[in-house]
This record gives sequence, C-alpha cells and structure tokens, in this order.
Amino acid sequence: MPAMMWRCCVRTVHNLSGCKQLFACKCCVRSFYYINKFVSKHRCVSTNSVQNPVVNESSLVKVGRDMGLPPQSLLKAVECSPVLSQASLEQLKCFFSCILDNGLNCEDGLAMLTVDPNFLTLNPSKFSETIELWRNCQLGEENMKRLLMSNYSFLQISMSEIAKRIPLLTHLCGTKRNLCNLLQNCPLVLTENWTAVQNKIEYLQTVMKFENVRIVKSMALNQSLDTIRKRHVFLERCGRYIAPDPKVDPLVANKNPSLSNITDTSDKYFATKVASLSLEEYEVFCELFTEELDEDNSNYDSDSDSEQ
Repeated sequence: MPAMMWRCCVRTVHNLSGCKQLFACKCCVRSFYYINKFVSKHRCVSTNSVQNPVVNESSLVKVGRDMGLPPQSLLKAVECSPVLSQASLEQLKCFFSCILDNGLNCEDGLAMLTVDPNFLTLNPSKFSETIELWRNCQLGEENMKRLLMSNYSFLQISMSEIAKRIPLLTHLCGTKRNLCNLLQNCPLVLTENWTAVQNKIEYLQTVMKFENVRIVKSMALNQSLDTIRKRHVFLERCGRYIAPDPKVDPLVANKNPSLSNITDTSDKYFATKVASLSLEEYEVFCELFTEELDEDNSNYDSDSDSEQ
C-alpha cells in the first residue's frame, strides 16, 4: 500500500499505533492485521503530523548551538517530551529569545520545556508582564525560577490574582522560604477559590490544632477539605488522633501522626501505615461518612425551612 494512501485510511486518528477504532476506506484496507503490519513497518504519523513536520536532529542541534546550549541538549529534551518534536524551528527560536529578553538563560528555558512543552505557547508580552510581577513579589530570583519552571499554570494566573494572593499567603507562611515551599507543594492555593483555601486553613488550625509552619510544609492545602476531614475523623474514631491540649507546651511531642503522613500519602499507605487498619476499612468508612454528612445537611435544611 503506497504511503500516501494511508491518509485516506484514517479519520481524526492521532495515535495510530495505539488506536483500536480505525475508520477504513475500502479501497486500501483489507484487515486490521494488515493495518498493524503497515504501521509497524512504516511508522506512519497522522495527518496532523504531516501538516506539522517533525524537526530533524541536525536542526535541533543547530538551534541549540545558536542559543549557546550543549549540542545534544535539545535532543535530550525531545526524548523527555516527544511532543517537542512537533515544534517548528521558529517556535523554538522565539521561545528562547523571549527567555533571554526577560533575564533568564537558555538552560532555564530548556528545563521549562522539559517539564511542560506548553511553555512554547507563551505570549511574549504576557510572559514579560508576568515575570516582572513575580519579581515584584521578592521571592528571590532563584526561588522564582524554580517555581515558574516547575509549574506552567503559574504563568497563566492573572496579575491581579497574584498581587492579591501573595500577601495573604505570605502572612500565613511567615517567611519567603516557607511561602516558596508552599507554592511548590500546593500550587492550588493560587488558583483555587480563596474561600475554599481559607476553609481548609481554618479546619487545620482550629479543629486539628496544627500550627502554620506544619501546614505550609505539608501538601495539605493541595487536598480538598472533604479529604482532609475524612482522614482526620477516621483517625479520631480509630483512636489514632487526639486533639492536642492547648494547655500543653506545643513543643512537647505528641503521639499523633504528622500532618504530612495524614494528607500527603496514598489511601493505601494512610490506611495501613498511618491508621494501622486496612484499605477496605477506610473505603467503607468514607462511604458511610459521606452518607452521614449528607444526612446532617438534609436535617439542617429541614430545620431551616421549618423556622421560616
């Protein structure tokens, strides 16, 4: 079967080798076996890829050399993120020029692309404005780079939201270092509804009695309040968590699990290692607890209606 005929065999298929639903044209496909054999032999790409040809190795090496990068660095980045092979040379050059114009170096840009190829889609003017605003947060140049390189969404947040939230989070964290750790571990605090973030903080502080420093060093704020609550109540009911006595010196160690062990672990680890029970017992508890909360909410609504 001629290579050009392959394009008429597939409609809106992007991953030919893994796709099970092929829309075949009867003029050129006789069996699914033949299709698989053809794909393996010719390593065809979809129509989208034909329209956006893969950048060859020599071109990547040349772009890397022009930007002062080690010759094989872009090739290694493509190995880590194969989708980068679909970028045009102009896209790559534009991206690295934008990086240099904003006081970053090409190694920083390469690290960003390796983590998330979406960085290639950045609007240069928007990128410049956002970088400047992050610098104004005074987190330190290296801290800022580390944050932005690890999370593409931080460059998509509106400037007004950054200006509003960073001071609030700084108050919670106490130090710039703690703030950076919080943003690294819990990126949701910048994008989630602020009331939802406050509710989680309040629960951790007033109900579970954790100090701010413990909260910001964990990944608790990246969890939902529902998850935090279920794990806390589960530990209470199986006798593995007792609310600290406010009269006792907070520096005195208690037998409660650390916040990180409560919120930063998988369901299986939490149930078996932290609560010392089985995963099945925790899953049953979650179902019953959800029903319990639904019933409480229903009763509350009924009482409110009767009062009116």
